[in-house]
Amino acid sequence: MEPRNGLRALIVGAGKIAAGYDQPGSKEVLSHAHGFLSVSGFKLVGFVDKNLAQAQQAAAKWGGKAFADLGSAFAEGPIDVVTVATPDGTHAKLLKQLAAYAPRLVFCEKPLALNWQDAGEIEALYRGLPTQIQVNYLRRFVPDFRAVKQAIAEGRYGRFLVGTGYYVNGFLHNGSHMVDLLRYWLGEVEAARNLDPSKATQADPLSGDAADEEKSVLLNFVNGGQFTAHSLPGNPYWVFEMDLLFEQKRLRLLDSGFALQEYELGENPLFPETHEMLPQPMQITGLAQAMQFAMENIRDHLQQGKPLLCPMSEAVATLKVGLLR
Repeated sequence: MEPRNGLRALIVGAGKIAAGYDQPGSKEVLSHAHGFLSVSGFKLVGFVDKNLAQAQQAAAKWGGKAFADLGSAFAEGPIDVVTVATPDGTHAKLLKQLAAYAPRLVFCEKPLALNWQDAGEIEALYRGLPTQIQVNYLRRFVPDFRAVKQAIAEGRYGRFLVGTGYYVNGFLHNGSHMVDLLRYWLGEVEAARNLDPSKATQADPLSGDAADEEKSVLLNFVNGGQFTAHSLPGNPYWVFEMDLLFEQKRLRLLDSGFALQEYELGENPLFPETHEMLPQPMQITGLAQAMQFAMENIRDHLQQGKPLLCPMSEAVATLKVGLLR
């Protein structure tokens, strides 16, 4: 039976993805806080941040209380859902700490961890607990991307042949979004090869975590086809795009996935003997509401038993590719 006032939710972190990317009432749902408030069935307990003033600002904006640590927040009563929306290097430590408090579900920003040892320890730890982990590879939650997955599975695109993509800001931090979406659509990666030998993944001498390099990577898939993820040297501007060529269609992911464009196989009007991919109208996706869709999935899982769309096992498989293991 759910708490009378809904599922009690706590956000660890009070930065941009936690609370800063949007405003109450805005059309877009871009932060964890707005995600919880946009979906019926949740009660926002508040924010935990070592910078208490920042947590207080987030609580004043979205509701709930500000806490300096996990213990203070859990002292207020049981918590059903905890969001981990902190820097990448803190995820593993926080997940290990949260295991002792036994919330029903932890919704963690990607990546799950920055090294394989931490990932394995987290997976082993939570395997014996009732607490579940969902990871925010946000495109999995958007109906438009799920429809593409279904179309590919039904054979409407034909066999995947080759693709390419462009990203910035770290292969684990942002490139892993590309890896995860490709795994979601195309199936498992058979082999991953670093195309920038000078940017081989090495351990950070201070933290021991893998350095999150801007590297280009070649992926080969078990079901056939290959994809090259190119890093943009120097991060001169934001880009996250993919171009996938199948036997029957071509699919382009544009503007981080806020738009999709399909091309259909047809005859060239000037050279009828030549077949080519003809562009179809641009499709605007629901990516701007991804956090709402994510919270709906969490609620429906906890209340109705529906499957999680990005459980820990999927995030671990994506991380394995991201670490080139």
